[in-house]
Amino acid sequence: ILTIENQETKAILDSDANGYFAQWETNDRMGTVVVTGSSLTAGSSTITPGSPASVAVYNGYKKFKGGEEVYAYYPFSADTKTLSAKMSIPAEQSQSGLVFDFDAMPMVGGKYVIPDALDSMTYPVSGKLCMANMASVAEFRIYAGSSEFAGEKITSVSFSADAPIAGSFSVDLAGVNIYDPSTLAISGYSATAVTTSV
Repeated sequence: ILTIENQETKAILDSDANGYFAQWETNDRMGTVVVTGSSLTAGSSTITPGSPASVAVYNGYKKFKGGEEVYAYYPFSADTKTLSAKMSIPAEQSQSGLVFDFDAMPMVGGKYVIPDALDSMTYPVSGKLCMANMASVAEFRIYAGSSEFAGEKITSVSFSADAPIAGSFSVDLAGVNIYDPSTLAISGYSATAVTTSV
């Protein structure tokens, strides 16, 4: 089990005196890639919420020898087979009250090195796995400019840009430094509009 650095990072929105924050919830699936020498194992694990939240690292049918490098990302994609994680920001999203489409906020983790051997295919270590958001949801407040719209219900909001803001892309997990924003910049996607159903 890798302890996630901050449980207040994803996936349900709540609030306190400091504003809104998000927490992991049951059935969130994190992708992991375990590198052992020249071989790697790509897989996923369901996150266990808590204080702190945790996730078991899966190593295929191989036992841990110690020294394996673990790279994590969220949300999990079955298309990820290498250290090039397949990710996306959906062009069609949803929101209901404070329930947002948090899969639209892709995350990557800093490299974690397994410290010692274990006779198991999952590793229950209580080390820290730090995660960084590569994108964020945005909150808008929409006001009617005229009384003629009184009683109308907004069903969706679209946001357009002159540059790509959504779509599929890949991330080189080995090249990520969660403390260096330049390595978290997204490129390769092509959609210039996002629509959120409310």
